[in-house]
Amino acid sequence: MNYKVNGPLLAAFICLLLFLTALYAPALRFGLIWDDPEWYMQAVGKSTSQLLFPSTQYQYYRPWLMIYNHQFIKADGTIAIYLLHWAQIGWYLLNLTLIFGISRKVGFDRWAAFMVVVLSALHPFVYQAIAWEAPSQPIMAVFLNTAWVLYLVGRERSRTSIFVLSAFCFLIAMGLNETAVALAAIPLLLEIALRLQKSRWQDILKSWRHPWQNGWGWTGVYLIMAVLFTVIWLVIPRENGVVGLFWDVRVYAYMLQGFVLAFASSALVRGTIHEWSLIGMWGLLIVALWGLALYRKRGTLATIGLIWAFLAIAPGLIGLPFDYISIASRMFYTAVPGVAWLWVSALWPAPQARWSATAVLGAALLIGMALFGLVTTIGFGGLYSKGINHLAEMVDTLADKNGSYLFVNFPDRYHLKEEPLAVGYWGLTLAPVVVDLDEFPALLHGSDAQTISRSMPWLDETSRAEGPYHVDMRGVITPPNELYQLAAAQEGIYVTRYDTAGNFSLHYAGALSKGNDENCGTAVFDNTICLQDIQLTPAGDELIIRTTWWTSEPLPEHLTLYTHLAQPGLPPAAQADGDSWQGALPLANWQPGDLILDERRLPLPPAGSDWRISLGVYNWVTGARLTAVDNQERPLPDNAFVIPIEQ
Repeated sequence: MNYKVNGPLLAAFICLLLFLTALYAPALRFGLIWDDPEWYMQAVGKSTSQLLFPSTQYQYYRPWLMIYNHQFIKADGTIAIYLLHWAQIGWYLLNLTLIFGISRKVGFDRWAAFMVVVLSALHPFVYQAIAWEAPSQPIMAVFLNTAWVLYLVGRERSRTSIFVLSAFCFLIAMGLNETAVALAAIPLLLEIALRLQKSRWQDILKSWRHPWQNGWGWTGVYLIMAVLFTVIWLVIPRENGVVGLFWDVRVYAYMLQGFVLAFASSALVRGTIHEWSLIGMWGLLIVALWGLALYRKRGTLATIGLIWAFLAIAPGLIGLPFDYISIASRMFYTAVPGVAWLWVSALWPAPQARWSATAVLGAALLIGMALFGLVTTIGFGGLYSKGINHLAEMVDTLADKNGSYLFVNFPDRYHLKEEPLAVGYWGLTLAPVVVDLDEFPALLHGSDAQTISRSMPWLDETSRAEGPYHVDMRGVITPPNELYQLAAAQEGIYVTRYDTAGNFSLHYAGALSKGNDENCGTAVFDNTICLQDIQLTPAGDELIIRTTWWTSEPLPEHLTLYTHLAQPGLPPAAQADGDSWQGALPLANWQPGDLILDERRLPLPPAGSDWRISLGVYNWVTGARLTAVDNQERPLPDNAFVIPIEQ
């Protein structure tokens, strides 16, 4: 086979790698997500030898992965997160290069092998494994595919040392992720594929009578290693968890859709709700592709691709429940090359008929599959960015703080209402309740802050209902009176707000402190409510309005605050009306003797105009404002306290 460098192909490959780097570059700012703090803290403060032994606090035995993670823990106990993300992207790109090499060596021509790489690169099921730095699939796949490349090279050169190095890479792969054992048969499949190019099945079967003499010995080494590692993995102590033996048709439907992608679009199969119906339709399509590959005399490659893919997903099919699989598209990562082999074997144009109608149709289908994968991947990127940027905002907020802080309505997980694929949970577990929010800034910045999470689902309920996501929020549902009691022991309260576009925004809402000055500093409303202090602070393109209030007696229901930005004689240009603490604390819950710190934000007005902030209290049922006087008991015009904006 001619492996001379092809200029256009090399240029296309480099452009692809650069494009993929740009596609995943936004993931560099994703930081930690999910249960990352607990995962990476397992490597903090341990020696390399300690990491080689199993942990009863982890469901798996992955010693090499633990040692790998340990390399990114700094001396101060924080983690080099950006380097981790770069490494994840690097493993992904390196893996694509190895897939190309394997594809070429088993018989795909240059551009067919390149299409295998394109389909592998843009398969949307790989997004989670790359954008999230914790999954072990990319690095495990690199060592697996390196093992297969070395096996093929060792076979060509008849070098025992290369076979030994290949087996060592396979050993590393198993120690990175135990699912590698399922792919131990790949060398055997590759050997069969290569021999079928020169021999008949009958001759191959006869050669098994003396396997070592006839070159089959090394294919069995990987199988023996896999069996031994499996035995060790089964008997060592681990945390009891999700691993077991399961039979759930939804798991099979979830995995099978990864073989057919665009044909598993939720828009295409809407109305087909039974998993067996989906499996039947997709199974027929897979058989049709395999049959077409047979017809085009590429049956061996298509068959190996199918077996490769099913071996890769076998641990998930039998060992994990649907609740786990449905949020774990990364489990499909090592199956992607096999799926790409099937599609390219079936549809790639034959050299002698590149411009026939069937060739053009096949190429169009392959390009369509790649475009569907690209569009879905970009969609996943937007989905992840919304929540992860919000989590990063929280991390930055607490980076240099200590004390305790209360977070209200922070998202735990969220998923798309209009899901792209038929089966599964297409969303993101952002910050699960099993992990305290303070663990994220602690591992990234060494923060000493502590956090408490609570939910008040009635806040922004309409916006979430009209938005693109179903959102599960952290913490038990807490009424305002209980929130008030909790706030007394906190340094501050932060509230997550939601809009109809699906954006999450974190707002410092205020704080609560005991004791107040009996003399009101600024304005009094209805002889009861005191506006003690007001501070205006520009921040970028926003104006922060921080106010301090107290009441001399319990307040009735239906009272709320207003904050308007306006010019004299004109309607408000912007306003922030509503209950204190971003709507979480109605005024009826204020207790006499306490200071209520409340913060709101409005757009910063343009300079050079007479802009003013007006504040007051009104009854939101009747719309009537409470009477207002200043601290000298002089009536205030329009029952509003007005402060000019100095610019």
